[in-house]
Amino acid sequence: MSFKLVALIPAGGVGERAQHTVQGQAVPKQYRQINQASMLMHSVRALLADPRVEHVYIGVAATDDWIEREDFSALAGRVTILPCGGETRALTVLNTLRESGLDEDAWVLVHDAARPGLPQEALSELITVCLQQQQGGLLALPVGDTVKRARVLQNTPVCVQETVSREGLWLAQTPQLFKAHELREALAQALAQGAEITDEASAMEFIGQHPLLVKGHWRNLKVTWLSDFDLVEQFL
Repeated sequence: MSFKLVALIPAGGVGERAQHTVQGQAVPKQYRQINQASMLMHSVRALLADPRVEHVYIGVAATDDWIEREDFSALAGRVTILPCGGETRALTVLNTLRESGLDEDAWVLVHDAARPGLPQEALSELITVCLQQQQGGLLALPVGDTVKRARVLQNTPVCVQETVSREGLWLAQTPQLFKAHELREALAQALAQGAEITDEASAMEFIGQHPLLVKGHWRNLKVTWLSDFDLVEQFL
């Protein structure tokens, strides 16, 4: 390859909604075991399933001692842990990009540790489309259900405010693939100006770019609640 393609996993949080307890100790969700491997390990392996991905950088909190229990030795030195996690996902991604020392022409896939079911075919399609078009993009799913906007009033049950047209609506997933230096600059600008950054694509949108939408897969769901583990265990 004439370019470098790597992956980045921001794992600086604790995922309180999906934490579980082992021997009285709360376990961050990315370290929850699913079929003899942590959710984080499954996500790393999913990224490396495409041979074009050379390396995975994992950004963790400086106080994270759980990462020391992960054994990446079987992955032939293709994983680097960087203890540079920030207070938000966006800051963790930015810090990890800075610490990784990537070349200006590198491309970086940013993926959630909590999406261990990423299918190889979806990952490969994202990489192929973005590199062919020389444009950043993300996996996403078009909305298939009727969408309701809720009305939330104090001391009353939540009810429907209105029905929202689902035309043109997509549910963002990860990985999200961009040129490393462009993403780094976009995140820095957005954070400096106090913009709300919910994913990498929103940072790129903030600087005027229009990321490609590449159809993802239902198996690439984000583990958010404890009950989600029961589902992902079925196909991991």
